Amino acid sequence: MKRVALLCVGLAVGAASVAEAQLTMQMTNGWSFTFSGNVNAFAIYESQSTDGGTVGAPGGLVGIGGKGFNLRTGLLPAFAVFDAKGKEGNTDLGVHFGFAPQIQCGADAAGSSAHDCFGAQIDMRQVYLTVGGTWGQILAGREIGLFNRQNILTDQTLFGIGATGGINGGGTTLGRIGFGYIYPNFVAQMTYSTPAGRPGQFSIGLFQPSGLAGDAGTVYDQTQVPRVETEATWKTGNIMLWATEQRRTPSRPLPVRRLTRPKPRLVPAAGSALAARPSPSPARDIGARASAPRCSSTASVVVTVRSVAWVSEPTASSGTPTGSSAS
Repeated sequence: MKRVALLCVGLAVGAASVAEAQLTMQMTNGWSFTFSGNVNAFAIYESQSTDGGTVGAPGGLVGIGGKGFNLRTGLLPAFAVFDAKGKEGNTDLGVHFGFAPQIQCGADAAGSSAHDCFGAQIDMRQVYLTVGGTWGQILAGREIGLFNRQNILTDQTLFGIGATGGINGGGTTLGRIGFGYIYPNFVAQMTYSTPAGRPGQFSIGLFQPSGLAGDAGTVYDQTQVPRVETEATWKTGNIMLWATEQRRTPSRPLPVRRLTRPKPRLVPAAGSALAARPSPSPARDIGARASAPRCSSTASVVVTVRSVAWVSEPTASSGTPTGSSAS
C-alpha cells in the first residue's frame, strides 16, 4: 500500500472572547444546586496547503487549497452546566447536566457557510449521576470516555483552536484530534473510580459497545458484550502520568451457505447464520504531562494493538470449513 504524505500549513489567527459564570444555591437540607457556564467565540482566517493529500490523509480533516474566514466555536464548545449535590448518610450523591452549544451554522450542501441553521445547535454531552463515599465513586450516564481522554484534557489547544476540521466546519474544532490521538467521545457508561485526592487513581467502566471496521470495508457491527475501558493516573507536583486501555468484541453474521454434497457433514440450520467472533480488540495509550507556572507541554506515546480471529465458514463445494484470521 502506497502511503502519501501531506504537508499542511494552516494559519489560524483568533480573536477570542470568553465569558464565565457560576451561581450556587445552598439548601437547608444539605443539598446544593449550581449553575455554571462559559461562552467562547473565535474569529479565524485559514489558509490551507495545496501539496498532496487524499481523502484518507490529514487533508480529509483540514481540507486542501482552501482559504477563508469564519466566526466559530473553538475546541471547547460553550457550556451550560447544571449540578445538584447532596449527602444521604455516608453516601455522596450528585446529578450533572452539561449542554454544549456552538455559535456557527456549519457548512451547507455546497460546502460553503450556511446562512440558515434553524433549531438548537446543542451537543448534549453530559447527563450522569454519581454515587460515592470513602470507597470511591460510581458514575452512570453519559460522560467522556476513559480511553485517550487525558490526551485532550491536558492538551494546550483545549482552550484554543488547533486543527479546524475545515474552514466552514460545524461543531467544535479538532485541536490535535486525528493528528496524533483518537477522540474518546462522550458515551453512555457505568464507571467506578477509586477515591480522588490521592496521587494515584484507577478507573474501570462498562461502555456502550461500538462496531469495529475491518479490512476491505468489512464492518463488525454485532455487539453482544459491553466495551471495557480502564485508566490509571499518577500525579506528583507538576507531573502527571497515565495509562489507558480499551477492549471490545464485536461480531458480524456470516451468510448462510447450504452444502451441495449429499449427506454433508456440516449443514447450517434453516434461517441460521454463523457469526464471526473476533477476539477482544485491545488498544492501549501511555502518556505523560509536565507543566510550569507560565507554560505547559504534553508528551505522549500511543500504542495501539488490535487482533481479530473468527470461526470457520463452510464452503459450498467441499463441505469442510475454511479458517480465516486477521490481526
